[in-house]
Amino acid sequence: MKFPEMDRIIAQYNRSGERFRIEGTCRSSCTELLAIRSVCIDPAASVEFHAAILHPNDPVDPARNRRMASYYNAKLRNFVLANGYMTSWQFHPISGRALIQQFGYRQCP
Repeated sequence: MKFPEMDRIIAQYNRSGERFRIEGTCRSSCTELLAIRSVCIDPAASVEFHAAILHPNDPVDPARNRRMASYYNAKLRNFVLANGYMTSWQFHPISGRALIQQFGYRQCP
């Protein structure tokens, strides 16, 4: 997890307004890119969530999880936290189509 690096990327895209596309598989810290205001999601994408830990045996830190979840819109944040998506190293995928239809993210043209 590289919050400062991702924060710089997010800030750069938010300043420029340039569209950022999520395609293919986006997992782990890639999910932070959902914070880009101009992000769009390919319906065929798979976005995969896990606890905000660096290694499988690391203890889960609720503060880091909250920080990670803060990159998501409220509907997605509430869903991943309420459904145990951030309780372990195990990846929990959500399809691009679901992110668009259920969580309100923009579909890529």
